[in-house]
Amino acid sequence: MSTIQNRRDTHFISLQMKLLFVWTLFASYAFPFVEALKLFQQPWRADAVPNPMKDPASCGRPKDILHSAVCDPDHIMSTAAQNVVEEFMNNATAAEFAAVLLNRIDTSPYNSDVDEAMKRTAMKMHDAVSIS
Repeated sequence: MSTIQNRRDTHFISLQMKLLFVWTLFASYAFPFVEALKLFQQPWRADAVPNPMKDPASCGRPKDILHSAVCDPDHIMSTAAQNVVEEFMNNATAAEFAAVLLNRIDTSPYNSDVDEAMKRTAMKMHDAVSIS
C-alpha cells in the first residue's frame, strides 16, 4: 500500500472520529435545549385540555383506544408508562381515577397563583370528563 493511500485512509478515519465526536458532543448538549423549549409551549387552559374519554388520540394515546383515563397531550410519558398507569387505574375498585399530565397550565386567570390554578383546572377537567 502506498504512503499516499495510508495518509488518505488515516485522514479519512481521523475525519470520521472527529465527526463522531462532534455528533456526540452536539447530542449531549442539544437534549437539554430541546427539553427547555417545552417551557416555551403555550400553557394549557382547562377548557382546551382534550377529554380522554371522548378523544384519547388527542391525549397522546394510541388511535385504536376508544376511551382512556390517561391524558398526556404533551407526551411526557412513554406509551408503555401510560399503559401501566391505565392498567392500575382500571384495576382499582374503590374509586375512579384519571391522570392528566401537562407541561404547563395557564395561571393567568388566577393571578399567577399556581396552587389555585391547579385546583381550579383539575375541578374543571373533572367536571368535563364526568368522573363521579
